[in-house]
Amino acid sequence: MKKILNILLRLVLVAVVAAGVSSCSLAKLRKLDISSFGIKYVVPSSANSLSGVLLLGVDNPSISFTVTSLDGVIMCDGKPLVYVTAGELPVQKKSIQVYELPCTVTLAENVSYVNVLATVGKRLPSLAGFTADADLHVKLKNGKGTTLKFRELDLSQFTN
Repeated sequence: MKKILNILLRLVLVAVVAAGVSSCSLAKLRKLDISSFGIKYVVPSSANSLSGVLLLGVDNPSISFTVTSLDGVIMCDGKPLVYVTAGELPVQKKSIQVYELPCTVTLAENVSYVNVLATVGKRLPSLAGFTADADLHVKLKNGKGTTLKFRELDLSQFTN
């Protein structure tokens, strides 16, 4: 069970990473690199949600910025599987650092833990059919901010 939960949280992280790396269309953030990821902890917080903290290694050779929040959904074959929210993540300029990213994963309507475990288990290791939509809210140090929207990110491209 823990292995499947680990895989589910890795899917969440892949969505976050995909949104973060894709968001690098801002010229100064183009060289941002995600160097590592892991799970600090994960606990069920209700009958339909999990809370946890992800460990995210970031190599940021450019300016500082803050991801103020992330709202997303992970889908399998176009149907929502889980919704993801992540808290604030300030990223320091010109640094290589491991950050802790608090997040919550909530099951979609009419989806159970068993459904999620079975769906993820059937699709391993390729994760074919998994996509993510994400709204990434970013704020630069000077106070300017924007919402970056990403749709239909193919999560199977991150499994190699």
